[in-house]
Amino acid sequence: MKSPIEILLPDLPGFGNLPVTGKRLVIIGRGKLIAGADLKKLNAQSIFAEGDSISLILPAAEILDVIMNPSDFETFSETGEWASEAVTAVKIKARTKMIERSVQQGILIKANARNIVLLENFFTGFWF
Repeated sequence: MKSPIEILLPDLPGFGNLPVTGKRLVIIGRGKLIAGADLKKLNAQSIFAEGDSISLILPAAEILDVIMNPSDFETFSETGEWASEAVTAVKIKARTKMIERSVQQGILIKANARNIVLLENFFTGFWF
């Protein structure tokens, strides 16, 4: 027979089987994820100029930075004793989940589209 905690907290997606120990920790993590093209990856073979036209082969967008400061985490509920290593592991997992969800929601596709618009505007400004 399952305990009330097992019924309320079944295997949560992405967190694996959680042991029922009478301990509970709910942390809310907020952060900022920055995605874009690393223009340091451009090289001579990436740039083509002919007459008054310039073409670029942009590097694919990637996650450039993930910012989650200690103040970005809020302990919503805590039951039992938690070692600092366990709390840190939960915070790392939250950061990883934020990255995964951002990618699933198309942040890299949006960053690629935004990169094209920004560079088109940048180079258009040179000519006019």
